[in-house]
This record gives sequence, C-alpha cells and structure tokens, in this order.
Amino acid sequence: MAPPPWLFGTITKDQASTLLMHDGAYPTGRFLVRRRPGSEDDYVLSLNFKNRPTHHLIKKTESGVLTVNKQDFGGFTTLEQIISKLSSDSLPPKWPVKLTDAVENKANNPEQTPADPEPAHPSADAAAPAPEQDTPVIASQPAAPATTTGSASDDAHPWMHPPMTKGEADALVKKHGMKEGTFLVRPRGAAHPNEYVLTVVYKGKSTHHLLKQADKQSTFTVNGNVMPDCMRIEQVIAGLRSTKKFWPVPLQDHVPPSSDTGGAGAERDAELRAAEDGRRREREQQRMREEEERKKREAEEAERRRREQQQEEEQARKKREEEEAARRRAEEEEERKKKEEEERRKRQEEEEERARREREEQEREEEERRRRQKIEEEERAAQEEMHGRTKSELQERARAQARAQSRRGDNPLAAASHGHNESRASESESRLEPDRGRRWENGDQFDVHVCRTNPTVPFGFGIATMWRIDGRVKCVSWVDPEGPASGALEVEDIIVAMDGEVNKRQAAHDRIQLVMGPRARPYEGHSAV
Repeated sequence: MAPPPWLFGTITKDQASTLLMHDGAYPTGRFLVRRRPGSEDDYVLSLNFKNRPTHHLIKKTESGVLTVNKQDFGGFTTLEQIISKLSSDSLPPKWPVKLTDAVENKANNPEQTPADPEPAHPSADAAAPAPEQDTPVIASQPAAPATTTGSASDDAHPWMHPPMTKGEADALVKKHGMKEGTFLVRPRGAAHPNEYVLTVVYKGKSTHHLLKQADKQSTFTVNGNVMPDCMRIEQVIAGLRSTKKFWPVPLQDHVPPSSDTGGAGAERDAELRAAEDGRRREREQQRMREEEERKKREAEEAERRRREQQQEEEQARKKREEEEAARRRAEEEEERKKKEEEERRKRQEEEEERARREREEQEREEEERRRRQKIEEEERAAQEEMHGRTKSELQERARAQARAQSRRGDNPLAAASHGHNESRASESESRLEPDRGRRWENGDQFDVHVCRTNPTVPFGFGIATMWRIDGRVKCVSWVDPEGPASGALEVEDIIVAMDGEVNKRQAAHDRIQLVMGPRARPYEGHSAV
C-alpha cells in the first residue's frame, strides 16, 4: 500500500519549513507529516498558522491512541485518522486551524520528472543540518531500522568511484558509451560526509544529482526529494533503478572504477579508501560525540534531579519551620489568651470583692444610721414623754407644792425668796430699773438659791433661750413639781445669771445661785438642768 502523499521521511525542521513555503509565503493550512530526526518512533505535524510554520508532535500512548501535543482528539490510532479529523470542518477543541493544502512527497509519485539541482561546483559547502529538537511524541507508524552506510569497496558498491570533479565524471560516462541510464556515484569529499553526487546519462547528456543524508539516522534525499526508508546509499541506488514521480529515468548500467586505466585508477582507489577511512573516522567521532553528549545529558539530568531534590528538601524544611513557627505562635497566643482570661477573672473577683465590701460597709453604715436614728427616736420619745405634761400642770403642781411648804414653813428657799421680795416691795413694779446695763419692764430682779440634798437627783427645771428687744435671754422652760426647784421657780422666769454664767448642767454641785429677772414671754425650746 502506497504511503499517503503528505508523509515524508526523516527531514529536518528547516527542510520542512522550506517545503511549507509557497510563493515566498506561508499560507495558513499548508501541512506535511515527517519522521523526526534522531528518533525511530516520533512524527511531527508541520503546519502553517498565522503566516509562519509551526511544528506539533504526534505521540502514541500505551493504549495505542495518538495524541497531538499531548491532546487526545478522539481516540484515533492512525495518522490518516488524525489528518482526516484535522482536515474536517468540525475541529477538536484547542485546535484553531484546518488542514487544507498538503505538501506532496515527490518520492511517492513516479510521474514526476527529475531536475538537475547540482550546483556548477559540487564541491561547494553544503553541510548537513542539525537534527530538529521538538517535543517528544510517539509515532503512529514504525520507521525503517537505522543502518550505517555500506562499504565503498568495488565488491559492495561497484558503481562507487573516488572523489572527482564534474568534468572527470562526464569524461568517464562519455568513455563508457553515453547509453541512457548509465551512471556512477562519487563522494563529495571528506568535507561533506554522507553526501554523494550521482552522475547519470539522461536524454543523451550527463546530468548530476545530489544524494544527501542529514545524519546516520536520517533517510537520503535526491535533489531534496525524500527517499522513504532509504538510509543506506545502496538502498538509494536500488530505489532509483525504477521510475518515480521525481525520477523519470531508471538507472541501468554503471560505470565501474576499473574502466579507468593505469595509475589514475590506482590513485582513485587510494582516494576512495582514504575517503572511506575518513567516513569511518567521522562516524567513530560522531559516535564518540554522541556518547559524550549522552553522558553529558545524563550528568545534567542527574544534576538537575539533585538540585530539584535539594529544592524539595529546602522547601520541606522551610515548610516545617513555618509550621513550627505557626505552632509556636498559636501556643503563645493561647498562653496570652489564658493569661488575659486569668487576669480578667482576677480583676472581676477583685471588683466583686470590693463591691461586696462596699455593700457590707454600706449595710453597716445603714445599720449604724438606723441604730442612731432609733436611739434618737427613743430619746425624743422619752423627752416627749417626760415633757408631755402641759405647762399648766407643771406650774400648778409647783405652785401647789410651794403653797403647801409655805404654809408649813419648811421651805427655806421659798422663805428666802419671800423675804427678798418683801424687801423690795416698796419699789414700784412698773418702774424700769437698770441691771448691769439692762433695762427690765414690769418685773423685779432677785436672787434664788436652789439646793439639793442628793447629788444624783437633778435640780428639776429646764432653761430655754429666747429673743427679746434687748437680745437673747434665758428663761425657765419647765419646773419639776417634785424637784428641788419646785416652789422657787416658775415657767417663763428670766435667768440673769447662774453661778457666774457657769455650765447649765451642775451635776457636780449641790447648789445653784440664780439671778432672776422679770417674767418673760413664751419660750422657744428648753434645756434641762
């Protein structure tokens, strides 16, 4: 079964970009599928998008499903299914462009006529491009096994000649007879490993074509046209023995190296062997370079993993430190809250204790106040009870007792008072008499002596203070009819002096001398004696 026209062998990224160009531009939707250089199982979808070439990896999963850029577009298992899906109007998600114009591989079409692309000077520099570096993908189809280029000896490659110029190759072909399809192969020299020039007779003249292999894992190209699954020079020659789309003349008879005569043939053999040795050395150096690169990549990968492990360990350490710091902060916060709660509880207890003491103190003060109030009320009640008797009753009792004693003649105080009054009877009662700078109206001043036989018994009268026109005066407010002053004093008597203005309470004395004045008006308040 012929491969699809858009499928190419191993070509580089730059070669694919060149094939995607059309009329100097990169039209969107133009595409091809190529095998990735340096890999046996990877394919790359090269596609123009937004006027530039892009490259997308096609990879097969373990279950056999093809993915594009690690995206599953419907569980497809072949390249044809992928290309058909991406060329339809119903594109999968995350795929913005439709595949429209496929770049055809001329090696898959035998009707294509060849061109003569070799430059005028085939020895000019044409170094092989470096392998493309795309994202890894799993291929949808197996690739041909990679092999090294075969020996250049006459037995293995009878058509292989030593390096020579274009004119020398034309002379050899002309000497051999210029038959249609007659050919020879010559290397380009040590400066261009894996590059050969195929000289073939076409339409009666010799033509020259470049056979090129990018690296030992790549397939050969003929004038830029990929030879599928041709990774050795003998495979290329065998493939060109039949017509193809880009190759209209099949290779027929070859020009053997022995057709050259004399020392020139030996010289060419030596050059051929030297070229083969050079290629062998180049391959060995390439292998050594690849081994060094592999070891270097392994060392870099090991170093990268070591750094990543160190970073992970450092991140884990920082995370542990942060967690430990967070735990310590949480513990400190919890301890602080406990202390604050304890302090708050203590303050509350102190406030409650202070409030309790204040309440107790207020209760004691209130109790003391009530107790004092009760005592005062009891005292007032006692006084009111004692003073409850009316003035008239007290005066009447005092006068009755005084009259009784006067009749019996056994009251010396009354007698003294009566004698004193008689000695002053001759004076006019209505006259105002001076007395120590005072003036009295309608009354006499006299001395009264009140004696008691028992010091523990009160004198039995009270004194009150009242206002008169000449100032404050003291008057008798009440008289106990059974006390020592009964009969000698009467209520409303004015007291001028009392033992030289001594204290009103004379509990320590048995005698009080009073200087009495005229009768006064009603009194206000009283003081007991």
